[in-house]
Amino acid sequence: MLLLDEFDAIAKKRDDDRDVGELKRLVNVLLQALDGWPSTSLLIAATNHSEMLDPAVWRRFDVIMDFNVPSPNTISKILMKEGVSLVVAEEIAQVLNGYSFASVRKILSLAKKSAVLDYKELDASLIEVILHATGSDERITPILRKLKIIELGLKGISQRQIAKQLGISHPTVGRLIKELKTGE
Repeated sequence: MLLLDEFDAIAKKRDDDRDVGELKRLVNVLLQALDGWPSTSLLIAATNHSEMLDPAVWRRFDVIMDFNVPSPNTISKILMKEGVSLVVAEEIAQVLNGYSFASVRKILSLAKKSAVLDYKELDASLIEVILHATGSDERITPILRKLKIIELGLKGISQRQIAKQLGISHPTVGRLIKELKTGE
């Protein structure tokens, strides 16, 4: 078995005028090698840029699989399976909509490490990682604002202080913190 990751690096379209002749010859050699690949062996190629592959490459593979990015519902399930609360998982899933499975796992892994090293709850750590990854606190969208409220609530900051810090009403803060506690 042979796995060729980042396959687009060696199997690029040959009609690209910006590439040098060497790369085009490499694709020709690759195609010949694929034609002579033993039927008793397994060849797997992976790419994130299928549109860059030479059309002739596609004919050399028996099975072609596309992996779509996970839906927010799937992301939420992944997060909850790993111990994230329902409310936080649902909000973060909206922020991570469009991210790959690998990116979601990487963010979750960073949050777990941070939680262990900083003696924090996973929810609070994950929210910090998301807020850091998506920009500064000044760029708070409605979802990120909810996450910030939850994060500050988990840190033990009073609802009135949270409301004042974020410039929103005290009842809104109270409602979101209640949702977190009840999981509704």
